[in-house]
Amino acid sequence: MGFGLFVIFNWVSPTGNEDNDKRIVVNRDNLITYMQHKTKVYESAKAVDIFNDLTVSKRNQLIDQYVREEALYREAKSLKLDRSDYTIRQRLIRQLEFINEGFIATNIDITDDDLLRYLTENKQRYLVDQKITFTHIFFSADKHQGKELNSAHLKLNELNRSKVSFHQALPHGDRFLYNRNYVEKNAATIASHFGDDFQQQVFSTGANDMQWQGPFSSPFGSHLVLVIKLTDSFLPSLDDIRTQVERDAIQDEIRLELEKINRAIIDTYNIDITDFS
Repeated sequence: MGFGLFVIFNWVSPTGNEDNDKRIVVNRDNLITYMQHKTKVYESAKAVDIFNDLTVSKRNQLIDQYVREEALYREAKSLKLDRSDYTIRQRLIRQLEFINEGFIATNIDITDDDLLRYLTENKQRYLVDQKITFTHIFFSADKHQGKELNSAHLKLNELNRSKVSFHQALPHGDRFLYNRNYVEKNAATIASHFGDDFQQQVFSTGANDMQWQGPFSSPFGSHLVLVIKLTDSFLPSLDDIRTQVERDAIQDEIRLELEKINRAIIDTYNIDITDFS
């Protein structure tokens, strides 16, 4: 790995006097390296393919950008702006990390077993939320002056006796601040509109498109609810979310390996901490 990093550093930052004169060399390797930094494409083979597919116009544009940055960079260095500017310091650190990330990425081989294990270990990240579909009839606490619960109980008997359906609920009750119908919504959405207590109650009722239920309380008043669909949360199969899982697994592996490399670099230094007492 150390030898590989040595080769990469010499490839990316070749020795010579290019920074000290007025000659800017524009060649294929320089442009591909520059494009990798711009596009964050770590795999060398992929970067070469992207470069080869550039139109003449796009390639000329890339050359113009490279020359502009190189000229301004050298001018800034000639003014010694790189010696104390914190932003430059951070960019140099990021450049080192970029090189190491590219080296790591080219050596990662993710198998199906690796992806299945990663999916199992991180299943909370990929769980599809429980969803609910319902309509509700609202009785405003302000409008009914504390008697909204009684009004809701009376209406509940009427609705079930008349078999009022999902699409027939609109003429009943008061106008609600948010929506009348909620289709395929998760718990967070319901809680944000009705409060946590209402959300917990309505998700625990079960679906029954012939039975109005309630009243359920919210900060706004009372609600009668007709739940027509309730789906449990589930973990999709690997085939359904393979691209996302593979991307996340690779990024996590890069982060872990990068931390190891950074720690190895830090361990080569003698850290002298001043006594602050």
